[in-house]
Parts: sequence; C-alpha cells; structure tokens
Amino acid sequence: MLFKCFILAATVTLCNASTCAECGSLPVGDQSSCMGNGRGAGMKCTIEDCASKIDSSHASQCFSMVDYSSVTCIECGTAPDGGQSVCLNGVTNAGNNPCTIDDCTSETWSTSSVFQCLRMVDYSSAACAECGSLPALPAEFQSTCMGIGQDAGMKCTMDDCASKIDSSHADQCLGMVDFTSAPCALCGSLPENIEKVKIGKGKKNNNFKTTCLDQCAAWNPMSGCCRERVPGAPKRKRYLNHHDSMISKTIVGGTMAAATAECKEACENEEKCIAVEVHASKKTRNSKNKKKKKSSKGFKCELHTAKINSSSRKSKSCKKAKCFTLGN
Repeated sequence: MLFKCFILAATVTLCNASTCAECGSLPVGDQSSCMGNGRGAGMKCTIEDCASKIDSSHASQCFSMVDYSSVTCIECGTAPDGGQSVCLNGVTNAGNNPCTIDDCTSETWSTSSVFQCLRMVDYSSAACAECGSLPALPAEFQSTCMGIGQDAGMKCTMDDCASKIDSSHADQCLGMVDFTSAPCALCGSLPENIEKVKIGKGKKNNNFKTTCLDQCAAWNPMSGCCRERVPGAPKRKRYLNHHDSMISKTIVGGTMAAATAECKEACENEEKCIAVEVHASKKTRNSKNKKKKKSSKGFKCELHTAKINSSSRKSKSCKKAKCFTLGN
C-alpha cells in the first residue's frame, strides 16, 4: 500500500509505510510524520505498536490511532506514561467493559493514570478488601478507592479495617462499616493503634465523632443517676448506687454534651466499665467574695463496673443527671 505524499525523495520511506509498526522502525524524528500520513489513509495502530514500536515521545499520537473497540483496561497499563491516559480515554469512549481494581494495580501505571483507572471501576461489584489488598497501590490510592466505592454503596467489614486497609485510613474504613450487624467484640480485634480511632458518622455531620465501640454498642440512655434495681429486695435496698465500686472523675468546665462524650471515652478505656453517670458537680461560692453566686466547677463523671439496670431521679442532683449503659 502506497500513501500519496509530497515530500523530498530523501524521505520517500515515509510514503511507503503500510503499518504503524513500520513507522516505528524509522528514526524518532520521522515517526510522527509517518503516522500522520498514515492516519489520512486509514492506518490504525495497536497497543503493542504504541508500547514497544513507537518511541515514547510519540505515544500520545500513536494511542490516538488505536481501534479501541476490543481493547481492555489492563492493556493500557502496558503503555508508556504519555499514552496511558489517552488509552484509558479511548477505552471509555468505546464503551468497553469497565476496569477492575486489579487492573489498576500494575506497577507500570503512572500515578495520575492509577487515579484515572480507579475512576473507571464498576464499584457495584467491588469489595472493600480489594482496595487494601493491592500491594502495588500506595496508601493514598486506597483512600481514593474507598471514597469512590462509598459513593457507589460499598461497605467495609471490621476485618477489612483491621488487616486489609492501611492503618492511616482506618478512620475512613470504619466509617464505611455497617455496625448494625457488627458485634462489639470485633472492635477488640482491631490493632491497638486504630482501636480507639475517631470516625465520623456521616458526611453532613462532621461534628459528631464516635469510636468503634460507640458505633456497635449503642449507649442506652436513662434520665437520672445510675442504679441497680434488685427485684424483691426491701424498699431501702431495692436501688443500689454502687458508689463503693464506681470510679469517679471530675471534668472541668465545658458542656453536658462534651462531658458526656469524655465520660464515655473514659469508660471505653476502663476494661470493666459497663455504665457511666454524668451530672453537674456541686456549686461552690468563692470564699473571698461571699456575695457572688455559687458556680459549678464542671461535671462529675462516674464509671460503673457493677450491674446497672435502672436509674433514679429522687435527689436534686439526680434530676439533672444522665446515665448510660453499654449495649451488647
């Protein structure tokens, strides 16, 4: 096949090339002109031509001449850096099958092409573990993989967060766990460095932070001071406050909500704690100025290790107290 061209006789070889691979046999400076002439006559290149025959400086031009009707995503990973993005765009425009997370793990991908590849994955059938079980992917790619997957409805498991996903992204992973079916005992299986990691419950509520244990256990709130109700016991011994076994902690200043969150966290760090009580500490008057009104120092936090199954609002302080017991 001869291509019509109007060039000097010294470069007549450019007119005689019939395949893209033949253009690759020319000096680097002539390859672009050869492919340009070929494009006008309907020449097509293959991925192999662009990856191994054509010089990488002309990779983009070569990949723009590929027939992508049968090209797969993984084949684009064999291309030089300059052609990977063009190749992926061609696969997308041809409407071929989407990429898989495994496709995006090739060590030959450039950083920008990995992100592009991950955006082409069909996450409706992808698993969270795949995002973390790919050794070729640095940790920042795991985050991108989970982020796009989350938008597509992907869920992670506690095992994914404990052993598959890099610990630097444990918070993101835990935020994708369906805790309605995750037993609290699984929180203890997490590595120590992420067991107490703070996670957000929702994108639109960034101020609400909780721990893994908070999520799965679901604190059960009661109004009043924590008590154990003993059925059938004499009236005076029917409600036990267990002050002899509880651990007291003073929280200076802040709000009731902040004190409650701090008290719950203290309970999580106490192995035998099963309930917490939060109430304002007793008001005191400045001894140097007796005319000033009494002011509260903050809140009192009680960590209970004995059985708590009820609450009492009999006293003045208990009327404003809150008791929380751990579920599960």
